[in-house]
Amino acid sequence: MDSLEGPKRHAGCMKFLGEYWALLIKMFLLTKRKRGQTIAEFLLAYVFLALLLGMRYLLDRNYYQARQITPFRPHDSMLSNSTTANVTYYYPYSLCTDTIVRNAVDGLTQNVPGFSSNVQAISDPTLSSLSNSTLETIFAYIYFTNIDASCNNSALIPDQVQYTLRMQENGLTYYRAQQVKLSESDYLWKRSPEDYCQDNRTSLNYTTQFLGVQYFIDLSIIQYATNINQSISSIYMYHFGCPEVYLDQLHSGFNFFIPLFYSIIYVVTFILNVGYIVEERANKTK
Repeated sequence: MDSLEGPKRHAGCMKFLGEYWALLIKMFLLTKRKRGQTIAEFLLAYVFLALLLGMRYLLDRNYYQARQITPFRPHDSMLSNSTTANVTYYYPYSLCTDTIVRNAVDGLTQNVPGFSSNVQAISDPTLSSLSNSTLETIFAYIYFTNIDASCNNSALIPDQVQYTLRMQENGLTYYRAQQVKLSESDYLWKRSPEDYCQDNRTSLNYTTQFLGVQYFIDLSIIQYATNINQSISSIYMYHFGCPEVYLDQLHSGFNFFIPLFYSIIYVVTFILNVGYIVEERANKTK
């Protein structure tokens, strides 16, 4: 029995391969004869793919709350400073830098509740030379790198004012540098990249402190250089947002569309193939 089953299996396999090869040749010939329909099939597949991508894009924009954050001003999210760091220091001292910094701090005091109006110039740009008690009082340190102590009017400031802004990292505004660089095992197996995008702890210091101070310093520089009062309400920022992690509208609210989509593709392909066969038979009977 075993000696007979081997040749039968081999013959059956060869028959299947022969029929499959004949079907491939037939489909190839039909494709060559009906080039327009073949191109239409390829285009139809791309249309279905574009439909899925379009649905994903529209659902992301219309339903995801993370993509519907309203425009905000840079200082709207600033937190009131309740720590011992309540002095804004700057270097070097000159009439130009003093005016710029004080105008910026005055604007912050008027628009951010609880913001300290303490401003002080330091004689040494090296912070390590300051005492520990002085370092603890630093809320912001502004170092103008291309304005010297001889500047006493707006005509003497350079066209591009350069400065560095340093701020404390205390409590909620701790930068958490050790969490910025993610290990591969974390985002592959533990948490998704979208989840990390939603987590704003690593950028909290920037959005709730640094961004607002930088914004008012820039406005103060423009106002001092041009002698034109700047409106703090004229600039709004748009948050692009992050993809949602658990709220997937295409999967949850429109999950019926995926099997329906594949069913439509199957039906269309089946109808086209049957049409090819019927038309070929009709041509042979003529």
